Amino acid sequence: MTADGKHLKVIETCVASLKVRGLELGHELFTKHAANALDERALAEGEKALRSPHGTRGRRTKPAMVVGVLMKHLDALRDSLIPCKFYEAFVAGIKTEHYESRLYIIRVLLERVPRERMDVLKAFVEVLHRALYGFAVARSSTASVKDDTCLHALAVMFAPAMCRANKDARERDESAVLITGTILREFRYLVRLEISMKPCTFPTMTERCKTSFGKHSRVASVRVKSRAVGRAFRARPRRRVSPRLRHRI
Repeated sequence: MTADGKHLKVIETCVASLKVRGLELGHELFTKHAANALDERALAEGEKALRSPHGTRGRRTKPAMVVGVLMKHLDALRDSLIPCKFYEAFVAGIKTEHYESRLYIIRVLLERVPRERMDVLKAFVEVLHRALYGFAVARSSTASVKDDTCLHALAVMFAPAMCRANKDARERDESAVLITGTILREFRYLVRLEISMKPCTFPTMTERCKTSFGKHSRVASVRVKSRAVGRAFRARPRRRVSPRLRHRI
């Protein structure tokens, strides 16, 4: 187990609890945490309740307490969920001008994230995406992350935990905010891989013929058939004719 293995397990437990209870509050479930931070005693009770399968006294742990525990262990990670060694590659990808190309680069880079962290990242981003957009299947527009107030607020809050330049960096980083916001908004394409890329196929000879001749493709096919018939006629076996019959002809 890695140095962050214990924290990753607790984060995964918190995410599973929020999927059952808490998402109905929307993005306010996370944005209100900054104003209502819990003390150490409340966080200790929350961790104890999360370890119990039925919470405390048969009741599930309150979502606000779960978010407090989640934030505590996210801050305790020695490395971000996307390892720091990939930071420069993600920054170069997010600066790509063409939006679809930018998403494709980030999608490829996410495949390099270690599986232990990728499983936690996938569950964590799913909760944040559902808190923002519910169960909407349609992909968002190509507008800037800053134009979406709620998305930008969550991106700023969780950017240090998801992607940072080095292990000690905790200050605000606009590139990390943009990367985090893009992953949160395009979760279904980047993380869940619901939209598959079409494989590259080459046109067949028939397709090339239709493309070349356009409306006259039927004429081209008739020409091909007539040439084939001519070759077969010339290659047919010929009968030998006697000189007497040839003289009559």
